Amino acid sequence: MIEKVISEWPIVSSAPLTFFAALFGLLAVITPAIWWLLNTMKSAELSSMSADIQAKASEVAFLKSRIDAYESKLGVTTPDEAQSKVLGLERQLSKPEIRLNLLGGNIFNPAMAPWKDQICGVALDVRVWNTGSPSIITEWGLVIVSRGNTPIIAQLTKMPEQLTTTGEYNGAILRAADALDTKTAFNEVGRGVVEGILLFYARIKRDELEHPDTRLELYAKDAYERETKAVIRMGQWLRL
Repeated sequence: MIEKVISEWPIVSSAPLTFFAALFGLLAVITPAIWWLLNTMKSAELSSMSADIQAKASEVAFLKSRIDAYESKLGVTTPDEAQSKVLGLERQLSKPEIRLNLLGGNIFNPAMAPWKDQICGVALDVRVWNTGSPSIITEWGLVIVSRGNTPIIAQLTKMPEQLTTTGEYNGAILRAADALDTKTAFNEVGRGVVEGILLFYARIKRDELEHPDTRLELYAKDAYERETKAVIRMGQWLRL
């Protein structure tokens, strides 16, 4: 190619104006075409980038609107608050399932004249646990059902610092630290077993209370007012 240009150079040099005019004319045609092509390619690239940016912006705006909606509905502003809220909702959906077990106890006449022959003390040894969500026990109750008589509602009584019970069956020294109603009123009952004493007094004669057919019905209410009951007959209790 170079050799051809060299060989033709005498002809070109003999007519320089014609050659350069043709060259400038060619460049005048080619340059705009190249500029248009490059500009078109650049515009297409910028348009594609702009479309990607707009798509990303739309996606971000959509996600932000969803997050704002969740925050508004949950009433939270941070992930930690959201997690706490979700855990709280899960806990609410999982209700407590209180379980009771009567282990036995003590029957005694209080040393209070003139009622000691008409009132009996009942100290129940009870275990309680929970297979559902943790809950305190808001209420304890005891109903005594004797032979063919109207059920008697026993009165739950605060345990004194120390109480000595004496009698034919299971005499013992009871202490306030063992009071199950106190343990479960301020501490939630979970899956771990909690054991303690519940002290009741009832207007019933002792021989009637200790009859094998007399039935003791103990119930507990959780924080949702759901009641759990455990029943034992004196005939079973006296064999414990």
